[in-house]
Amino acid sequence: MHAMFVTAHQQQEAPCSLLMCDLDRFKLVNDSYGHQAGDEAIKCLAALLKGACHPGDLVARYGGEEFVVLLADCDINTACRRAEQIRVTLSEMPQPMMNGKPINVSFGATEIQPGDTAETMLRRADRALLMAKENGRNQVVQLGSGNERKAR
Repeated sequence: MHAMFVTAHQQQEAPCSLLMCDLDRFKLVNDSYGHQAGDEAIKCLAALLKGACHPGDLVARYGGEEFVVLLADCDINTACRRAEQIRVTLSEMPQPMMNGKPINVSFGATEIQPGDTAETMLRRADRALLMAKENGRNQVVQLGSGNERKAR
């Protein structure tokens, strides 16, 4: 699915962006509040991601507490704004099973580049996510400036 999505956008020379996100200090949540609290936090993030999607977008759980979001016809600046909105909303949302404490999320963002494949986009978004984690978590980091299109 992901490869076809990327190929279609390449052929149409249309922008598309990829977000990769991961709940911050998730192991600590499970250890401190139990796995049910962790599950609720994952469901909360999934609902926010789905709620921020437009027709043609795709949200997928990538593993554990990690998700990828493919944003159709979406440039990197718009993708980062959408990720930032989700990040802020989640950080202000009390988690009932965590004694009302919120949980944070880190995002890596990238936009399709000439010659990209699904794998190269995923690796770049993953690198951006790692940078967000290393730079203190609870932030959006972008890698790749996007296609230089003729749209002005």
